[in-house]
Amino acid sequence: MNNKMYMKPISKIIICITASISLFGCSEAVERASNEVQSGVIVDAFEGEGVNVALFNETVEGIYSEYRAATLLNRVVATTWAGDDITVESRKRQFTTFDNRTNDFRSPEINDAWTDLFEVYVSIFSAIESITENFNNNVDQEALNQNPIGQSVFVDNQFFNLYIAELRFLRANILHYFARVHGRAPVIEAVGQEPNGLMGGEDLYKLIESDLLFAEENLTNLHPNDRELEGAARPNKGSARAFLARLYMDWAGWPLLDSSRYTMAAEKAKLVIDNAADHGFALLSNFEDLWLQSNARNPEAVFMITFNGALSTDDQDNRKYGRVGYSSADNGWDETFSEIRFWEDFPEGPRKDGTFRRDLDDEWIDYEIISCPVYTKITGPQGDLDPLLFNTSRSDFYIRYADVLLMYAEATGRSGDNGNPEAWEALNQVRRRAYPPGTPDLGPSDGDLAEITFTERKWEFAGEFLRWFDLIRMQKVEEALGGDARTPRTTRNSAGELLTTNIPLAPDANLGPDNYFAPIPRAVLAANPSFTP
Repeated sequence: MNNKMYMKPISKIIICITASISLFGCSEAVERASNEVQSGVIVDAFEGEGVNVALFNETVEGIYSEYRAATLLNRVVATTWAGDDITVESRKRQFTTFDNRTNDFRSPEINDAWTDLFEVYVSIFSAIESITENFNNNVDQEALNQNPIGQSVFVDNQFFNLYIAELRFLRANILHYFARVHGRAPVIEAVGQEPNGLMGGEDLYKLIESDLLFAEENLTNLHPNDRELEGAARPNKGSARAFLARLYMDWAGWPLLDSSRYTMAAEKAKLVIDNAADHGFALLSNFEDLWLQSNARNPEAVFMITFNGALSTDDQDNRKYGRVGYSSADNGWDETFSEIRFWEDFPEGPRKDGTFRRDLDDEWIDYEIISCPVYTKITGPQGDLDPLLFNTSRSDFYIRYADVLLMYAEATGRSGDNGNPEAWEALNQVRRRAYPPGTPDLGPSDGDLAEITFTERKWEFAGEFLRWFDLIRMQKVEEALGGDARTPRTTRNSAGELLTTNIPLAPDANLGPDNYFAPIPRAVLAANPSFTP
């Protein structure tokens, strides 16, 4: 398809009128309009018959509505309870199966997450087909070499590709979920096609990569719908590069162990950093402010899914926060807490104060049902969210700018460039916000950049459903969960009794790589004979 096409009928997007000719000349006016489209300015002139830009956008927004409905509950992140940062009340089997590493394939949470996300995956194919047909059916191929004045209407192909790129970005996100959680994904190639078996390994990673590379090439520096707003609720070029960096970090780690991908991860993350101003990305100065509902959109969000708590009946609210993070002693749901040992080991400073509800430190030690630290990241800062509500307008920050900085630092270190000053600076940017003022910056003389950064990620992303995937890719599950690694050492209740771990490992818990992935749900296997267990 040519880069520049002519659309019919006349007057649907850009017409070189007399004023344009007299001021700029027709070709210059067309080029100027083309540049505006490429830079993210939507020309609101698609009405009636022909290519309908509003329809393009409406189609994509429909996918976001489906995605919100599929991800509004904790089932989509249930496997991350396996990390050393999150725990749950022992009777909630849908989460304890991962917390204690029994990995029950009958888990309703995993079954529902698989089913819901696969439905969105299928819908993306339909959306791509709909937009493509609308575009192609209104291309006047015979007019490509004709004078556009009075004969046809000019539009740049990149405008069409912008929406296809956004859909492929979301498709890559879903496939990466399957890759991280199950190690395999159901793959279809066309609308109406049933999945024929599962794809895993390098083939799956290459498929994800192809979608993200297309997104990187065709998304703009700012998405048209996000030009006046903070953070990326619709992906831009930087969002795609950040997801590529994450994909390459996983690709370099277990199970593929292709260390050459660290260099690629560093390159993509560095591009995001170098162009952060163009994308509107930056760190917030106060860590705790990230979790305010009023900051559901903020410049640290390299990509986020937004929700509306007022639309709970339409499945557009976020139910992973608020009440689920409180103990039943405070009318909560005993669902998402920090492990005690993790809290004990957490370095003191503004980041710890912004990660945990320090105002509840004297209370949680005596909770009867679950005595575990309360996450500010889940409940919101003191006084911000109604503690009796579970439907919130909190956003899911899929990648924060801090994540990009730390991926760049870690990937650079694992690529063998331990002395890279820009990589150390990326690490220190995150640390300066996290530790008390006056804490010295780190440099090559302080040790291994990659391992220092890996540990920094442990604290920076506590309770954000990311730690488990870091443990997997670096094969550090046994180190983080085995022996007495999760056993509280100093924390006592008001009676002076040493607190014990809330969720012990199962007696025969398997902490090896053959138990990293969650099993494909039994109901899914039964419904798809081509899948192998």
